[in-house]
Amino acid sequence: MNDYIQQFRLGYRTPRSVLLPPYLALNDYYVEFTDAIDNVWSTMVDTKIDVLANLRNMWVTNPTVEQKIIDDEMLDFADWSHPERQILVQQVNLLGMKLKSAGLLTNDNYQTISRFLGFYWFGKGTQAFIEFINFALIADLEVHNMWSTLNADPSSTVSNFEYNNLTRENDDGTPPGTPMWEGGPWFPTTHVEITANGGLQGIDAETLAEFFYEIANYNLVLASIESSYDLPVVDTNVEGDTTATVVAVGLYFDPNVVISTIGRYGADAPSSQAINGIPTTMFRTAGTPSQSNVLLTEPPSWFLDPDGRKFPVYDTASMVVQTQNWLPTDTIGVSTNPDPEELSGYTLIAGPFMYVTVPGASRSDGRIPAFAVVPTAQTNPSGIIPTTTIGGRTTLLSNPAGWTQLAGLWVPYWN
Repeated sequence: MNDYIQQFRLGYRTPRSVLLPPYLALNDYYVEFTDAIDNVWSTMVDTKIDVLANLRNMWVTNPTVEQKIIDDEMLDFADWSHPERQILVQQVNLLGMKLKSAGLLTNDNYQTISRFLGFYWFGKGTQAFIEFINFALIADLEVHNMWSTLNADPSSTVSNFEYNNLTRENDDGTPPGTPMWEGGPWFPTTHVEITANGGLQGIDAETLAEFFYEIANYNLVLASIESSYDLPVVDTNVEGDTTATVVAVGLYFDPNVVISTIGRYGADAPSSQAINGIPTTMFRTAGTPSQSNVLLTEPPSWFLDPDGRKFPVYDTASMVVQTQNWLPTDTIGVSTNPDPEELSGYTLIAGPFMYVTVPGASRSDGRIPAFAVVPTAQTNPSGIIPTTTIGGRTTLLSNPAGWTQLAGLWVPYWN
């Protein structure tokens, strides 16, 4: 390595006076003139040019790194300098990956993606993309193909556009049942399930789903994410001892984080406000006795579809009808009265309800309350207010932005 290259790698800038021809280099005036240019341009021009030249540089060097190169020493990833986080994010964005939950990825994650994305080949197949995700996110993930069965029940409400009994393949890669080409009902789908061994550890399910759709093969659809934990039970504290005399062990854990192929779980709830009591006007179907009504209160989760509509999603526990000693005086829904605290501006939602599955999430046990027909606003006689509810106990649901059909039933939505 010659002196010029070594000085360049070590960050030393060559003075412009070396460009002077010999007859000018002997003149102190011209030497001082070029030195003055160096002093003025150093921070105003040269440094900015260096920054622009290194915007796409994935391996930002420093004197420590350069000295190790000169000494033929082994380099560690930590030796390389990190650009500013904003530049790291923009580097990945320029490569075509626009991750929404940027704050959940570390600088090392971003730098790994920007450095090695070019080495990843999209045509390598299912296992190649999961290996790249593991490398980039420092994770231990596995991917499993999902299988479905033919719907043999002609009276079933399962749509022709939804898979029936979506089930992951066995651990050895074999189908969960007899495949169609052997006379059985099972056939492979383009859906896959990701198993996170030891949990997600530092990255949330939404970010992983976004990363999946940025890097995975175009035909693949993420059905769910499963956290897998290996918990040996031992009665000794000796390393390597995995045997135990166990009388009884009980462990319950619901590991599936269901990802919808259409919209997004975990959307922020619509805004709520306090009101001066409990409204007596309710959306309900005609012919339903007022004393049998069940009020809809806040759900444990909201679902956001591509059109920006928010649907309340209830799990098994929150769909249980409960009798309350008191009702909340906070409500979700925009008032139709200029005074947002006036009761006349709110219409509650009262069942009994039917339920539909969350669009694009056939494996989820979440359900959206629905009606067979669009309910109408009715005032209960004598101001009777139901005291039974489904959902939480802090906020009533009222004044949906509209009604739309899902699976043949009418469901409310908010904006």
